[in-house]
Amino acid sequence: MKKNIQFVFALVLLLSNYAFAQKTFQGTVTFDVKITGENVNMYAGMMPNKYIFKLRNSGEMRMRMEGGMMANMFGDVMVDKTGTVYLVNDQKKSAQKVLNKADQKQKELPDSAVKTIKLNEVITIAGKKCQKYKVEVNNGSKTPEVEWMWVCEDIQLANNDKKDAFMMPKLGRKGINGFPLKIMTTKEGMTVTMTALSIVEENLNDAEFKVPENYKVSEFDPSKMMQGYGGGDD
Repeated sequence: MKKNIQFVFALVLLLSNYAFAQKTFQGTVTFDVKITGENVNMYAGMMPNKYIFKLRNSGEMRMRMEGGMMANMFGDVMVDKTGTVYLVNDQKKSAQKVLNKADQKQKELPDSAVKTIKLNEVITIAGKKCQKYKVEVNNGSKTPEVEWMWVCEDIQLANNDKKDAFMMPKLGRKGINGFPLKIMTTKEGMTVTMTALSIVEENLNDAEFKVPENYKVSEFDPSKMMQGYGGGDD
């Protein structure tokens, strides 16, 4: 079970990467989440049914999950001005530091490992026209991982060197022009589909993107993710 939880958490960070660095849009994007596949029963009570992204044009981001055990396990995923990622749990008044620029730079895939294909399909999602892409990622496995993305060119990704390592992973930028409003990812027999339900442009408070001074901050430890949830090592 622990291996499966780690996969789900990695998937959350992967999907949220696409929203971390946007240039022209500031506001809230709400995504519907659906899972299908051979392992769906294993994840049904775990995965959220909604992701709510708070995005600023400075590159700050806060993602809140609704539904499923993950919302209670991880809290909100937050990226501050420096590009540092935290899991913020308001109920426990705590934050876990997940990843920073130097850590992510070492984990980036080379351009040659990512193949982006622009497809002949344009659809409308949440009132925005979106271009469909197929992304193949060769991470050393026998079969490349495949993602399908429907990208809105009206919401552009920022090119900010200060946040480049984590905010703009190569998977998210190579050959992609815009912000994905639908992402379909398949791995280990499970498909996760995120689809934008609403897009609201609005000003956001600074406090949304800072860890409060009275919160206990610690380093994130994946081995402790299942503590209190009856998880083992399988």
